[in-house]
Amino acid sequence: MARISANKGPGIARSSLPSDHPISRREIMFKTTHRLKSAATATLAAGMLAGGLIATGGARAAETFDATCDIDPDQHQPNPLIITGFATGSTDVPEDREVDILGYAKNLGGYSKICVVGQADKRGPAALNDKLAMDRARAVAARLIGAGIEPQTLTLSSRAEAYGDVAPDWLWFGGSRRVEIIAMY
Repeated sequence: MARISANKGPGIARSSLPSDHPISRREIMFKTTHRLKSAATATLAAGMLAGGLIATGGARAAETFDATCDIDPDQHQPNPLIITGFATGSTDVPEDREVDILGYAKNLGGYSKICVVGQADKRGPAALNDKLAMDRARAVAARLIGAGIEPQTLTLSSRAEAYGDVAPDWLWFGGSRRVEIIAMY
């Protein structure tokens, strides 16, 4: 592990990394936070894998948008719950939406399929947006499982860049960074 000394002036630290280059305290905090989030994500993924919610290997293609999750206007489906407020580049479920997810989950008991569709705004590379959108869907699915929804009823997918944007293309609006929960019969 790198040893860090902070005697190189305000906001600058010196590390014993192989290149021994100066790094800022902000960079140290970022790297530490990133490591903690990665560990938490790995733990969540392991639990979801054990529960059969996600698969490994060749299942990557199944993670893109599942067309069976489109809302059918001929069926009487409940309105989807749309979780907005994700920070740019973040998969953290906004705290103020946790109650909404739990409340919605209470009404999902009779449905055989529940789609959880992650979406991202149009910034950044498409591959990164696809992963980010899928990770947002996983984060919301974990809340649903925690609320008592059976993992086998969940279908996770991503649309990468938001479908049916709530904002014009020139405006990268937080509403594009969302997860939709859609109950299907």
